Amino acid sequence: MNRAVTMALLVAVACGDGTEPEAPYPVTVAVSPETLDFAKLGEELRLTATVKDQNGNAMDTVHVQWSSEDAAVASVNSTGLVSAQGSGETRVLAAVGNISGAAAITVSLGQRDVLMKLFESLNGDDWNRKRNWGTETALGTWAGVTTDEDGNVAYLALARNNLSGEIPAEVGLLKHLRGLDLGFNDNVRGTIPPEIGELENLTALQLHHNALTGGIPREILQLSRLDTLDLHYNELSGTLPEWLGDLPAVGYLSLWGNDFTGSLPASLGNLASLEDLYVNTLELSGPLPRSLMNLYLNTFYWYWTDLCSPPDDEFQAWLESIRYHEGGSVCDQ
Repeated sequence: MNRAVTMALLVAVACGDGTEPEAPYPVTVAVSPETLDFAKLGEELRLTATVKDQNGNAMDTVHVQWSSEDAAVASVNSTGLVSAQGSGETRVLAAVGNISGAAAITVSLGQRDVLMKLFESLNGDDWNRKRNWGTETALGTWAGVTTDEDGNVAYLALARNNLSGEIPAEVGLLKHLRGLDLGFNDNVRGTIPPEIGELENLTALQLHHNALTGGIPREILQLSRLDTLDLHYNELSGTLPEWLGDLPAVGYLSLWGNDFTGSLPASLGNLASLEDLYVNTLELSGPLPRSLMNLYLNTFYWYWTDLCSPPDDEFQAWLESIRYHEGGSVCDQ
């Protein structure tokens, strides 16, 4: 047997069927650890990714691309370093081509970090009053912050403080909050975050004299202790929802100076605690609902609208019984 034939036989034996071995390619990407839990903003933890080929061998030199499904909760850099950005849950992905693995990320913030998220979102560097914000002093020493006997944030009084920007969803994590006053800042914009509905102890929500848009989030219905709902002089729009009449404790309701349209909900007559109602300067029309006669109002302003009052003596007598009352015309007979 000559040398050429011998070499061909050796190659055939080495390659089995005579074909070259298949090049390794990635089949799985495993991320470790599979979960990360953060307790403060800016905290950083690293993930690692293990890539294996079709033979189960590690592929240490392949490039892994990292990404976050919600960078507002947690961001990740090109080396797998994850940084907590905001409260919530997300996933961080490690991908090689079409193959990927993931880690579940949870960011649960304490009250100090929630306040700092509020500070950041509302341009705190330009606030008129910001004493002790961002320091390690007790939260009750921060300007506008009042704490209860256990040190929990109970009141945020930040009116007339040059706030600008959007209210962050994290505000809903202040579970002990009873009063939130961001009024007279002019430049608080965006929508009212539905997470405000998670503030189960809230009794007063004052967001007036700002630039808020959108509607009133239905989640406010969850605020069973809410006594004061003051949203006047914003850019809120849409129709006034019937569910406003399902707020059991509301005694003060101020909606004037927005872009609401439609009629005045008859359900407002269910608000047994309501004493002061302001719906003036709205694009509302139609007759005032007779259900309002169930209320013992101290103040009722509905002027500069296209609303009208029922002409019968009973309804007119009810209007005249209101101490502070200013309205529009009487409906046509």
